[in-house]
Formats: sequence, C-alpha cells, structure tokens
Amino acid sequence: MAANEPVVLYGAKDHVARVTLNRAATRNALSPRVVRELGAALSRAGADPDAHVVVLTGAGEQAFATGDATPAGDAAAHEGPGSFPDLCRTLRGLGKPVIARVDGECHADGLALAAALADRSPNALRLGRDAFYAMADLEIDAALAYLETMLAKVLETEDAAEGLAARAETRPPVWTGH
Repeated sequence: MAANEPVVLYGAKDHVARVTLNRAATRNALSPRVVRELGAALSRAGADPDAHVVVLTGAGEQAFATGDATPAGDAAAHEGPGSFPDLCRTLRGLGKPVIARVDGECHADGLALAAALADRSPNALRLGRDAFYAMADLEIDAALAYLETMLAKVLETEDAAEGLAARAETRPPVWTGH
C-alpha cells in the first residue's frame, strides 16, 4: 500500500454508512494512523443525517485481525485526540447503531474495538443482543417465552420511547442508554 492511499474508506448509500479499514496486507491492523482516520470516518457517519446505521468492516479476507505494535513512548498514540481511547469515546457517543462485519478472527486492538462496539449500544439494542444469545440454546417454547419477557423490558426503556417518538417526528433519536 502506498503511503498516500487512504487506510480507512467511507461510503454511504441507502441510509447505511460503510466504514472500511483498507489495510488488507496487514490484516487491517489498527495502527495510530488507522485509529485517527477511523475516528474521523465514524464522526463523519455520526454527523451524516442520511446515515441511519454504520457498518464497520475491513478490506480483504480478515477484518480486525491484529494490531500494529506502537512504541510505548509514543504517547500521542495512546491518549488524547486521535488515540484508541478517543476512538472508543467516539463510538460510545455516535448515537447510531454500529454493526461490526468481521471476517476471520478478532485479536488485540480489534477485539477491544469489538468490545467497545458492544458496550456503546443503546440500552434497547444491548437488551436485544443479550436476549438473542440467551435464547440460542433454549427450546422453541422456552425461547419464545423468554423473548416475550425481554420485549416487554425493552418497551419499558427510555430509549424505546425515544425511538418511537423520533420516528413519529421524523428526526434522529437521541439515545440515553436507559
């Protein structure tokens, strides 16, 4: 990859913002440059009123497979604007669902990024995700009974009320995580 090629690509179509790590040769390793450009692309998606959801993926056969080694003395890579913690804060405050489309395995920084994605989900999405995994091993009747209970819980959340109000008022929702 040439030094002037973008390491993160952004595209939007049909209300979906697609953010692609563009470092297939390194299995989309999260270097300090990638982290900075990924944060910028996610901020762009968050500000795009036509993007209702963000899909985060990687070029090639593996996304988020490894992390680049960053010298411990490179403080700019570990703190402040453009750092990995800053990227996680960007994800948490995005206000839109983010789907990680991961091919292959997720290691090191990629695993931390996936954890940040799961942690930033609005409460209703988090409850839905947890219910999905809890139901995986249940018999169908037990799974449906559990689903019924979880749907009632989701509908009682502030985020559910906000989502319905935002849709009725044709505005973006403001998620609180409650």
